[in-house]
Amino acid sequence: LLLISGPNAGGKSVCLKTVEELGEAVFNAQVDEVLPPIKTIFGYHILVVREIKQAEEKTFDEIKDDLTKLVQSEKAYDILVSKAKLVDEALGEGVSLADAAKRADFTLGDPIEIDASGADKQGKSSDLPTGLIQEIFLAKKGDATSLHDYKNGYIVAEIQDVENTRLKSFEEVQDELVAEWTKDQQNKEVADFAKVIFVGAQKDKLLKTVALVYNLEEKEFEEVRRTDIADMTADNIEQMFNAKEGDIQLIEMPENSYSVVLIKKVQPADKEDVASQADLAIDLKQKMTESVMDEFLAYYYQKEDVKINQNIIDETFGPYLEAKE
Repeated sequence: LLLISGPNAGGKSVCLKTVEELGEAVFNAQVDEVLPPIKTIFGYHILVVREIKQAEEKTFDEIKDDLTKLVQSEKAYDILVSKAKLVDEALGEGVSLADAAKRADFTLGDPIEIDASGADKQGKSSDLPTGLIQEIFLAKKGDATSLHDYKNGYIVAEIQDVENTRLKSFEEVQDELVAEWTKDQQNKEVADFAKVIFVGAQKDKLLKTVALVYNLEEKEFEEVRRTDIADMTADNIEQMFNAKEGDIQLIEMPENSYSVVLIKKVQPADKEDVASQADLAIDLKQKMTESVMDEFLAYYYQKEDVKINQNIIDETFGPYLEAKE
């Protein structure tokens, strides 16, 4: 792994998987040598070598504890897999989940009641794998599901009883309905109040006066850039930066909150400041890429029911993280 930092990293180290072009350039460089731009699949990189450490071999005593932990982890994982296989084979023979658990020396968990979304009767999520929940609701009473990856191990379920879908009585949902209605009313009141403030500000063109009348907090910012309001949505940012001097904007913020903004001055970007423009372009491109990737990954996590095996991750990256610390 190669650690590099740059202007778009906000002063923090950025960890990138080493690719052939970077590795070859870095390991042929001298201390304090600034390398010319290198193009890889990740884009362009400008690197400087600050320190070169000679490779060294550690003694057995130095790595004994790490090796012990690694072997113990591998043994524990092998035992877990073998026991999971015993359970799977027992269920395939048609035995009950209780008998299968005895064969593998597992302890059954307490029964839980869930609906098709994986929530209990109080609406609290069971945190079970999506694939397991789907399989449960395709099974019949007495059936056992297949094994599913779950946290650092496996999970299997047996359907003890099936309760047919029914309409809940008013008494059962009364508290939930009241809470939802109250929340809706509060949201509506907040939105209506924000509009009153907005209209008042448009008349006076002074936020300070409106803030004093309604006992609200007023903040004045000397300079606001796109990166300063990254918590806003893309539509909010576009709305702000399309405004003119003297415009008053009503901005809907996260969690049903609002801001009334007065644009006092608009400072166009300095076309001569090539470095700042390049930084901004890199930053925006990076954020757009991250946003697209987040959406892409979220879609496939849901579509393919992605499972994470934490044991493999720990075994792969654990030694590197410990060395870094």
